[in-house]
Amino acid sequence: MLLDDQGQAPIQDGGNKEILMRTRHTAASAVLLSCVILLGACSGEPGPRLRDAAPGTGGIVGQIDTKAETPYSFDDATLCLVGPGSVTIEKVEIVAPTGGLRLGTFSVLPSKGGKVSNYISDPRQRLDEVGFPTQGPMTVDRVCPPASDGGVFLLGVEVTKPADATASGSGFVVSYRSGEETHRTYLPPGIVLCQGSDPDLPDCDRKLDLRPPP
Repeated sequence: MLLDDQGQAPIQDGGNKEILMRTRHTAASAVLLSCVILLGACSGEPGPRLRDAAPGTGGIVGQIDTKAETPYSFDDATLCLVGPGSVTIEKVEIVAPTGGLRLGTFSVLPSKGGKVSNYISDPRQRLDEVGFPTQGPMTVDRVCPPASDGGVFLLGVEVTKPADATASGSGFVVSYRSGEETHRTYLPPGIVLCQGSDPDLPDCDRKLDLRPPP
């Protein structure tokens, strides 16, 4: 006995073979359609890409008279998206560190009032003291100007060095997840933690190669 399309009432028909074949064909089509839908959901469209919000303007930032094992914070790197959506930053690495410069903590925060305005006025401040989140996913969801006038994100970092000698880094490589893919992008500025109190000391006024690593 066969059932109708709703699976409720018996179908009375002398051509049971034809009905059975039609039923099997319909079921197979439904399975195929489900597979196509699932495949589309898994592959999806490529997620947005992350980039420096002001390419070509990154320079060198630093702090004079720095001490060993003391965190110094900077939020001069800017982030935005090429296209709508959101990405999650998973890792930040210092490019070409010297003097043992190392990254302790990183975070992201939308710029103030839609403008690129820093939260950190003194590198001796800590990220959490000026409002950078210290837990949860580090998400960026603002489209780059001029497509959007909603501002950008700032990348906040805390860096330290093992000795009182000058240490530096030539920017950062940011690894982030967009959709099902992981990408990397380079961000300036370079950072110098100077040994002395004179910003014109040769080791403090050092030139850094601010280019993406090969």
